[in-house]
Amino acid sequence: MLQRIIIPLLCLMAVAAPASAQDVSAQDTTGTDGASALPTVAAHPAASHSPLYWFRRNNMFCHLSAGIGIGLDGISIELGTPMTDYAALRAGLSFFPAITLSFDDVSYSRNGRNGQGQVDAKFKKVDGKVLVDAYPFGLSSSFHVTAGLFFGTADIVTADFTQDPDVPIRGGFVPTSHNPNRYVVEPDENGVIKAKLSVNSVKPYIGLGFGRMVPKGNNRLAVACDLGVQLHGTPTVRAYAPEVDRWLRIEADDLGNDFGESFKEDFDDGMDIIKKVTVWPVLNIRLTGRIF
Repeated sequence: MLQRIIIPLLCLMAVAAPASAQDVSAQDTTGTDGASALPTVAAHPAASHSPLYWFRRNNMFCHLSAGIGIGLDGISIELGTPMTDYAALRAGLSFFPAITLSFDDVSYSRNGRNGQGQVDAKFKKVDGKVLVDAYPFGLSSSFHVTAGLFFGTADIVTADFTQDPDVPIRGGFVPTSHNPNRYVVEPDENGVIKAKLSVNSVKPYIGLGFGRMVPKGNNRLAVACDLGVQLHGTPTVRAYAPEVDRWLRIEADDLGNDFGESFKEDFDDGMDIIKKVTVWPVLNIRLTGRIF
């Protein structure tokens, strides 16, 4: 159905424009045998200037393909179309199935008493994407440079810390001289501290690769691969503040003394590493097939 609709609109109509009466010049010259010569038909003058004719001549939007892939950006599903012999447009969805991890031996202390907490963390990443592949060597090579945008999940990791009921953690608002509104992380009524790791929801992408989204010639299937990075910005850690019913950005000092210096040092070291990871690597391979 797509082939019957899109191709006639974008391709065939451009070169099948009807000839008008002015395009037919009847030559009444009579030959030596007395028979009239056949009329000659001139090319329609508007056809070569039609935008649709230009689309077809430059192989623009006259094909459609679909692809599925797997890699560091998860499972990907895409649609693509050529823009010219030197560029192609593709759009789709990349996602990771939710991954859940639990750690039940997280130690902390309060007033000289040691407690054992539990952390339940979930990783989830779903992104839409719009990408343009540029082929600097045209049809002679499948090498391409890619730029575009990923957009989607900002809170890529969520975590619940469940305190030891025998060693409750104190929190709430603890003013200091330099920050009178400073908030120290505290559990909710169920003894759970909720936190999340967030990045930018819009992530520019740059990369390179080999292969075409739309297979060349009579080929119906092709394999392509890409290597690049999503620029997702500096990650931040936020915790839920029950007293004000909102998520607040936290640092190691916001954990309060109840967590113990050792735990806070580990948290601070982890934050130093997390803040340096401002990109998400992308390495994938995909199988594409031409629909028409």
